[in-house]
Parts: sequence; structure tokens; C-alpha cells
Amino acid sequence: MEMKQAARRQYRLRQRREAMDATRERIVRAAFELHQERGPAYATISAIAKRARVERHTVYRHFPDLVALMRACTEHGMRTTGLPDPDGWRTLEDPYERLHTALTAMYRYWRANQQLIANILRDSPVMPELVEGSAAYQDHLGRVWQTVLEPWTSVPGEAGQRIRALAGTALEFGTWQFLTERYGLSDEAAVDAMVAAVRSSEDSGDPPP
Repeated sequence: MEMKQAARRQYRLRQRREAMDATRERIVRAAFELHQERGPAYATISAIAKRARVERHTVYRHFPDLVALMRACTEHGMRTTGLPDPDGWRTLEDPYERLHTALTAMYRYWRANQQLIANILRDSPVMPELVEGSAAYQDHLGRVWQTVLEPWTSVPGEAGQRIRALAGTALEFGTWQFLTERYGLSDEAAVDAMVAAVRSSEDSGDPPP
């Protein structure tokens, strides 16, 4: 009898945990969708609760502050938006092949998430909670930049600075947006243009190792 009661308690506890997990996931998805559509600054707790079909206090029960909610949204976005992983690029010894590969992946990512990225960049200056909550995403982008620029770190002087500045600028969302949205280049043409610009910045000397 006691074993049956214990088993029933375990079953009820498991059901409760699963229900709580499902509610939490629904809240995160609702918040993330609002970030995509309108931006984090407009994703109020009331708006999130309404979309997730829960009460405001339920949102607060799962996420006691805005930073915790931003972290959960960041984790969800990093899992679901196709964020490129730069680790595999380190096997590409030719720096221009690495740059081309990285730009192709990043421009594809920028295009797929254009509205979301634009919303985040717009709202970050007025939302310290967003900056703190998206630290993992910023760290990941830092690894992207570091991996791409790594082959040129040993190039000395102004030549090295110029190459690194151009390659870093090529990776920026704003660069992709200007080349494609304002000037009408395809993603592929934009990649080729930026790789050519970095190549042309090497006025003299040996190519980077």
C-alpha cells in the first residue's frame, strides 16, 4: 500500500514538473516572439502573459526579474535561430577562406533574423537588463570575431590594423544591411565584395600566415 502511495506521489510530482516546464517554455516562446515582432522594450510582462495565456504572477513565478527572462530568451534564440558556430572555422588555415566561410554563415544568419537583430540593437541602449541578459550571445559573437581575425593578429603595424578593421567591419550586421538592403547586393555578392576589400588592403608584404 505504501509503495503504491509513493508511486502515485512520484507520478503527481512528475506531472507537476512537466506542467511547470511546459508553462515556462510557453512564456519564453511568447517573450521571444514579441522580441522578434516588436522588440524587447515593447515586450511587457502583461503582453508576454497575454500571449502565453497565463497570468502576470505566473510569469513572475518563473522569472523573478527581467534579467532572468532575458537570459532564457537568449538561450532560446541561440538554440533556434541558426546562430553560426565558429569552432569549425579554425580548421581553415587560409585566412580568406575562413573569412569567406564566416561571412557566408553570418550573412545568412543576419538575413534570417534581420528584424530580431534590428530590434535588439535599437533597444539595447535603453535596456540594461537586455545587455546583461544577453551576455551569452555577446560572448558567442565575440568568439566569431576572434576566430575570423585570429590569422591576422600577427600582422604588425598599420597594415595589420587595417586588415583587422576591415575584416571585423565585414562581419557587422550593419555592414550586411547596408550592402544588401541599401545597395541591393545579394548576400553572395556582399561576401565577395568584402573579401575583395580585405584582400586589397594588403598593400605590400607577405600574406598572413
